[in-house]
Amino acid sequence: MIPAAFEEGVRLFNSGRYFECHEALEALWLEAPAESRDLYQGLIQTAVAFHHAERGNPEGARKCLARGLGHLKAFRGRKVPIDLKPLIEAIEKALDLVQGGRDIPRPFPRLKLLASSENS
Repeated sequence: MIPAAFEEGVRLFNSGRYFECHEALEALWLEAPAESRDLYQGLIQTAVAFHHAERGNPEGARKCLARGLGHLKAFRGRKVPIDLKPLIEAIEKALDLVQGGRDIPRPFPRLKLLASSENS
């Protein structure tokens, strides 16, 4: 079962409310068992990266994208409540753009909840 707070975090992320997403997921992160903390942290850092990108802070976006990507890659092939493959690909592309001095194109990626909590 996917926690309601996680679904709310996904909703906020997908509506472009990245700071609020960070706040919603941080509450879960603080209470999460050790094996789930990095997933939440990766999503939080990704949300913060897009918040930085919106505010014209490419260095903040770069740092958070890199950190978030590192956390999320550890969950490839594991059962998680979102489809990680397209998210990881989008983060890698965004990171390449920012590192090359370019802006991340809008719209930013969206999170896809998986009903079965299985990663594809």
